[in-house]
This record gives sequence, structure tokens and C-alpha cells, in this order.
Amino acid sequence: MVATFVATALQPVGGGQAVADPTAVQPLSPRPAAPIVLSTSDQTVEYFSFNSHVIKHYSRRLSTGHSNYRQLPYLSEMTMSNTVAIEAHDGAMHVFTVRSSDGAVWTSKQMSKGGSWSGWVSLGGSGLANAAPAVTRGAGEALSVFATATDRTVRSISQQSKDGPWGSWSSLGGSDFFGGLSVGRGPNDRLEVVAVSLGGTVFKNRQGVGGFSGWEQFSDARFVFDYVAPQVITRSDRSLEVVVRTSASAIATRRQNAPGGTWGAWTIVGGHAGLGRPAVVLGPDGVLTILSADSQGKVSVGRFGFDPTTGAAGTVPGWEDLAARGAPLAGRKDLSGAGLVDGSWVATYNDTTDEFSEITSADEDAPDGRATPEPPKLRPLNEVRAEDGRPGHLAEGVTPVSRPTAAGWTPPAFQYEHYTFDQCRTREWFFQERGTVKNHYSYCWSGVNAIHFKTFCFTLPLTGVPVCVGRRLDFFVTMIGDGSDAYREARYDVYLTGFEGALEYADAVQLKVEMQCTPLVAATDCAPDPRTPPVVRTVSEWMSAGEVRLHVVGGEPEPDPLLNPDRIGYGLASVKVTAALPLGHTEDVVSPRNKIRFDSAQYLTVNGKQGAIFPEVDAVLNFPVNTPEFAAMRQSGAHYEQAMTQPGSTFPVVAGKTIPGALGSGKPLHRLYFDDDRRRDNRTEAVRACENELPPGQYPQPDYDCDEYPFASTYEGASSTYNPQRNFSVKAIPADDNRAAGVWLGVWYSYDRILDGDAFYVRVIQ
Repeated sequence: MVATFVATALQPVGGGQAVADPTAVQPLSPRPAAPIVLSTSDQTVEYFSFNSHVIKHYSRRLSTGHSNYRQLPYLSEMTMSNTVAIEAHDGAMHVFTVRSSDGAVWTSKQMSKGGSWSGWVSLGGSGLANAAPAVTRGAGEALSVFATATDRTVRSISQQSKDGPWGSWSSLGGSDFFGGLSVGRGPNDRLEVVAVSLGGTVFKNRQGVGGFSGWEQFSDARFVFDYVAPQVITRSDRSLEVVVRTSASAIATRRQNAPGGTWGAWTIVGGHAGLGRPAVVLGPDGVLTILSADSQGKVSVGRFGFDPTTGAAGTVPGWEDLAARGAPLAGRKDLSGAGLVDGSWVATYNDTTDEFSEITSADEDAPDGRATPEPPKLRPLNEVRAEDGRPGHLAEGVTPVSRPTAAGWTPPAFQYEHYTFDQCRTREWFFQERGTVKNHYSYCWSGVNAIHFKTFCFTLPLTGVPVCVGRRLDFFVTMIGDGSDAYREARYDVYLTGFEGALEYADAVQLKVEMQCTPLVAATDCAPDPRTPPVVRTVSEWMSAGEVRLHVVGGEPEPDPLLNPDRIGYGLASVKVTAALPLGHTEDVVSPRNKIRFDSAQYLTVNGKQGAIFPEVDAVLNFPVNTPEFAAMRQSGAHYEQAMTQPGSTFPVVAGKTIPGALGSGKPLHRLYFDDDRRRDNRTEAVRACENELPPGQYPQPDYDCDEYPFASTYEGASSTYNPQRNFSVKAIPADDNRAAGVWLGVWYSYDRILDGDAFYVRVIQ
């Protein structure tokens, strides 16, 4: 069954390419396709599985147990049966797929080794068949892609250099190919492409100095081959071997006698009849380990062949039936395999319930667990504080506060919008590396996490190889943080939902959820709240009650009037999920760490004098003067807007004047509180400019005030000592308007917990 998807919007990018829009309508959950597994140059095993609309990418270092999870962006009409993955020269993974709607190859890549994934980009090639392309690294480590077209020819496109731009599509000819392709990398980076025709004949096309030589028949009349794509194995000496399934369900191999040389005869790997794609793993001894499923889904394994470079024999006669040992049956008969330099191997497939299953040759005592990054070292307060904010990430969801204020204008009700569970979960399509901050009081992270575990292990009688059967349990961790305007603590609602995978172990696997918080400046800056201890439940219990509330608290340092008058502390908070697994193993899932700032600022008088905020967002002071609640300060807002966008039209008249504070300028304002003399100087210079430099008759006049921007309560104010370039603006406006704006500024400072030195921007909504 091939899953079909609804179309999604495409947005153009450079060069006429397009990327998938992750906010488009998503399909219903399709049946998962057989996973892909491969090993990398640093001995990491990379898994790619497809479920719930997207590709899940899961990396695991078997030697250390270190694991990592990434999720690729959504792409409509993509199926794993049309998808391949490859490691590029720098260790980053690339994925390629053919979409049926446009007949084009689309690709997504990791931005760096082990990093996040890019959006999907089209390489063009319209008219390609609905089958997986073949991809390899070639000359200069550039990638080359081969795909069959609907006219039954083979077409190719290559990077012009490693990491370089892609060239144009070219044709390798042919007239009868159904879709399955494979490619090997021979000596001198000469590529050889192998394909199977509709009649079941294998053909090969070898790259020479002047290009590809043309298709030649590669199989003899004895065999008619199945439409399962062939697999070309590239050995360490660049000699090649081809593995194909015959129409009689056997597996046949043919290998080169020497790198770039002649080929030996076809050999049937006897003793087993199977269906679908076998997993073929080349070991360091040159021997092939093959895993294959028969018509009943029973998986068997065998070792075959010898290393042509050394002549060392490695064949072990016969196949070993893993199903007889309790290995899950294969539903879909396609398997994927990968080998490591130590001779161990991994094979993956979907069981009869379409869940992920794995068989490995790893020792049952191999380490499990997810390595936790080393905590950052304690640093000076000024360094940590200087990193507050996130460029281009602006606070949202903020409205004013209701408090007793000066006569003439009372602020309307103030409220911060907090993330809801549904809002946070919608961000899963982007798979957040750090989470997102809506405003100083609301943080969100949500992502799919995978727990990989062994269910049982045994030893194969023929080879003496220890083999383990593995499963994977996928689930969402959603973490919603709320800051505080009254206490030095942050609250986190943690949800474990969306369980998929090995649910037959739902009563046997326990998940412990606990908060962590790493201090950044002083050792007492942040810690889990002992009043909200870890919560342990089985997977079944989490499926019934998937929410828990946990807190972190910040210790209050001793007052330091010079270096830390506001008693600021910082921590990095995260949620840790520890799985207690069969065989006594454990594995951890740790969310991204999010930054928290704690303070005890005595001058924040409108709200509590203690608080905790999420500082990784650019604070924004909004003046929505287009609303009835803020119409009282319409002229003040117009002045601020003019100062930021048209500074040359403001007073005092100064050539080349620029005024900070505007969104997108990268030049925020900074609150000034402790230096009374500087605030007084700011105001004095602004009034002097109103009196001496505004047009005659504008100031002074009854019921009008001298309004200045930037505000006197900022380090960017009008002081002639600190702002000799006179990058400020003054204007005479009605006193009620000016005072309403001043009330709102003071109230907002308190409720957004803007301390002395904190940066913020100003936005006027006309």
C-alpha cells in the first residue's frame, strides 16, 4: 500500500526552486513505510522512518549509547518507498525523494553534521517515475542522483562540486526500465549504474572519461529478476558486487574479479526463498551478511562470499531462522541494513503491525542511554546577561495592565497570552532545536522523541554471533513554561502524548519525568523545586494521564549594590524523561535547555518585587494607538513613529541624525533606572531643546508638555554628555496625551520586568 497525501502549498526560493510549506494542511496518518538504516564514517547508525506525515531521523552511536532525534519538514506526497538517504563528505545527511505529482526530485539536508534539517528543495527533473532515485558520492565528493523517467529512460543530475550548485539533468538513455536503480563507485570515482528492465533483465552502464558508455546486458538467460531494486555494494578496494532478487524468490550475486575489471558469474545464494528487498551488509572481512524475509514474514540471516582482495573465505553454509528465536515477523518484506567497522550490523523492518523492528549483532551488554551534554561552566553575570534576547524574535501576545494611575487615563486590563497545548504542538513540523518564547512569561517546546531498546538477545548457533531484537517507542514531549511576576520560580506543564511503536511493552516500560536546571552564574542560581518531585508512570499510565506540573526555583543571592543590585540569577531549564526498559537498561530523553532569569527588583512596584522570566526574546513596548484603550496617547505614538522612521524631520535639526528603538533596526533602547543624574540630564536637555529649538509658539504653551524620544528613562536619552550627536527628538504635545504615554511606559516596565540595562524595542500601531 502506498500512502497518498493531499497537496500542500509551495513557496518559491532562489533559482525558481520551491520549499514545502510546513503550515499547509496535513494528511491523515498514513501507514508507516519500511525504515532506512545506514552507518556513517564516524560509526553512527542513522535511521529514517516514515510515520504520521513526516520522516523521522534518529541517530544512534552504538558504541556509546548516545542518541539524537531530528524530524524533517513535511513534504506532501512523499513516501519512503521513493526515498533514499546518503552521508555527504562533511558527515551531514542528505535525503532525496521523487514526488508523483510533479515527477521531480526533492531534497532536504542537514545544515551541518548532526544538525537540523533544511526545507525541501526541488532539483527539477519533471517526468520522473514514481520510484526511489539512486544517489552516490563521486568525483570530488560531489553528489550524483540517478532516476528513471516515465519514458523508461534513466536521467542524472550532479553537483558541480562538493557542496556546490547542481548542474542540469542529462539522459543516460534506455527504453525499458521500470524504476529500480542502484549505483556503485568504482576506481577513479567512475560510477556504474545498474537497472532492471520490465522484462526482468539486469543492465549496467559504466562511466568513462567521456561520460557513460551505454547500457549493456548484465544478466544471462538463466535468470529473470524481480522488480526489487538491485543493490550495488562498493568494497574497500572499489571493486563492486551486485545483489538482486530473482523472480523465483532467490538471491543472486555477481562480483567484479578486480577493481574496474571483469565480472564473475552469477551465483545463487541457496537455501532461502524470500520476497522484497533484502538487507545486505558488507563486513570488514569482505563477507556479506544478508537478512531476508520469506512469504510468511520470517526473517533469516546468512553470511556469504569472500573478500576478493585477500581471498579469505567467509561463507557460513545455511540460513539461520531468526523468527524461530522469537524475532518479530516482517509485515512488509523490505529490509534495510548497515554495518560498522567492528563487524557488527543492524537490520530494520516493519513488523506485521507496521511498527519499527530491529535486529542487531550488538552484544546484549552494549551501553544504552542517551549521553547528557556537559553542563556549561559558571560565567560572569554581565556576560550571561548580554546574551539576553534573540535577534528577530519579538515578544507577542502582550496587552496592558489595569492599576491605579494618574488621573486622566487608566490602563486597560493587562494580560500575557500563554501557549496552549495545541499551539505548542503545532510547532512540531519545524522540530524546534531550542523551543520558542512567545513573551517573557511563556515558553514552549514540543518534539517527537524515540526510545530505542532491546527486548531480548540470543546467540546464533552457526556463527556464534550474539543477536538482539530491538524495538522503538515514539512519543511527543510537550513542555510549556510559565514565568512569574511574584516569585523566583518558573512552572512547567509537561505532556507525554502521541505514543506510537512498541505499545505491547506499554506496561513493562516506565517513564520518569523530572525537571533539571543548570545554574549559569552562581551555583545556587537554579534548581528543581523539591516540592514537585519526579513523576514515574508506566507508558500505559502516561497514555491515561499524560500531564505533570513541575517547577524550578532560583535562589536569591546576597545583594550587591555595585555588581548585582537586582539580585539576578540565570539557569538553563530542561525536562528529562528516563525510560526503564527491558533487560534492565535505561535511556534518557532530554529536552532543549531554555534560559530563565530570576530577579528581586525592589523598584518594580506595579507587580511583585520578585519574578522569573524567559529572556530569550526581544522585548517590545507596544503603543496600539489605533485601539480605543490607547487613543489617549495617539499624538505621543505619532511622535515616536516619526522619530524612528523619519528622524531627519524632527527637532532638533541635526544632519544625519539616527534614532534607535525601531523594530528591525538592531538598535534597541535600554532602561535607565539607577543613575538619577543621567535621567535628570536626559530630561533637562530635552526641555532645553523644546524651549530653544522648536518653532516659535509651540513650547511652552498651556496644557502642552515637552515630549522626548528616546525616553528620559533610557540610556539613549537626550543627555548632552552621553548623546553629544543629539540623536533624539522633541515635540510639544497635549499634556494629557504625554502623561498617559508616561503612565503606560512605567506600568509596562514593571509588568514586563524590564530592569536597569534591559534592552527593548518600541512599536507604534497606527
